Amino acid sequence: MGKVSVHVEVAENGCSAESDVDAAQQTNVLLTLKPVEVSRLRSHTVSEHVPAAVPFNRTVLTEAQQAEHDQVLARCAGLRNSRINSYYLKEYDALDEQWQEILHTAAGNASEIYSLYLELPEEERVVYKDMLLSMESKDWRDTPAWLLKAHLNAALPYRNEPHFVKEILCPRVHNEMLEDWRSLILNAFSAEDQARFREDPATVMEMVNRLYSAAPQRSYGTLSFMPGTVLKTGKANEEGRKILFVAILRTLGVPARLNPVDGRAEYYRDGCYVPVTAKSAGVQGIILLEAEPGKRFVYEGNFTIARRDDNGKYQILNGADAEDDFTFAVVPGEY
Repeated sequence: MGKVSVHVEVAENGCSAESDVDAAQQTNVLLTLKPVEVSRLRSHTVSEHVPAAVPFNRTVLTEAQQAEHDQVLARCAGLRNSRINSYYLKEYDALDEQWQEILHTAAGNASEIYSLYLELPEEERVVYKDMLLSMESKDWRDTPAWLLKAHLNAALPYRNEPHFVKEILCPRVHNEMLEDWRSLILNAFSAEDQARFREDPATVMEMVNRLYSAAPQRSYGTLSFMPGTVLKTGKANEEGRKILFVAILRTLGVPARLNPVDGRAEYYRDGCYVPVTAKSAGVQGIILLEAEPGKRFVYEGNFTIARRDDNGKYQILNGADAEDDFTFAVVPGEY
């Protein structure tokens, strides 16, 4: 097991037992199964030893090999930067710093992004930039102008809604391929359905779960169905159904997202996010992790936290943006 700490939990026939195990000090552990008691939420503090993060390449280079390696990397980086810089036009310097960063990062796709910029009136250029900044920077390098324009035009009528940029305007829901899902969604549902969805967003997930069945044999668990693909084929995995839920509501001007921590599908109403995929909607707890003084741990480098979903699979919580202290707002479940 290595010199780390683990939390062991065993459950069978309505009984359970759990214990913290310090693998640096213990070689075995004895658990006694007892009937499970349903009790109120409680606070539980544990002290765990996290293994040190190590580089993936453990080969130790000689001083001469390292110097040669550095020279090769520097030469390759120079060639790459030279090619990227060749796409950046002098006229881009007249724009503000954010536009310059976007167009420089876009590399060979800069002309596509700039062509749409030139088409738009000044007030829409501001919204256009907000939309680009809400996307992943990698999307700047390969999203065509016509697709950006389709999302921008469809979302503009809702620009005064709360959380407009990130949860209505943004064309990306999760890690799916980008497409013009707004047009497909508007064509797929009647005006009556659209009005009903706006009035009661939870009915969208009920509809999605009813009409778009699971297709485990036709998909990889790590890949996401695009909303348009789900509408056309009538098939989707759980991730695809959640993405379609968010896409439908964004199309109709209702702020929606996948929770950035645990991926639950949520919509925004009356000042708060309402989950539609959690059995304990509205009930939350906190997982707080703190590094010991002078020590540092790296999320996804030497540890992760995962929640067991309704299908029995563990989904890793998103904590990549945190540094030394981690706070996760979570729903009750197995972690």
